[in-house]
Amino acid sequence: MKMKLDNKRIEAIDVYLRNNGEHYYVTSADHGMELCSGENLKQRQKLRQEIIDAFNELY
Repeated sequence: MKMKLDNKRIEAIDVYLRNNGEHYYVTSADHGMELCSGENLKQRQKLRQEIIDAFNELY
């Protein structure tokens, strides 16, 4: 799913449901996150959480 956040950027999220009922999220902020560190990593984690929160608010 793609959605436009308050920062006017279009971000994507895919939500998977595991057999045990947990949700697993893959967001556009996840791509390349393993290459980030320090402040850049914190910003990406914050953006990831913002995308997840927006999705949960909608659904």
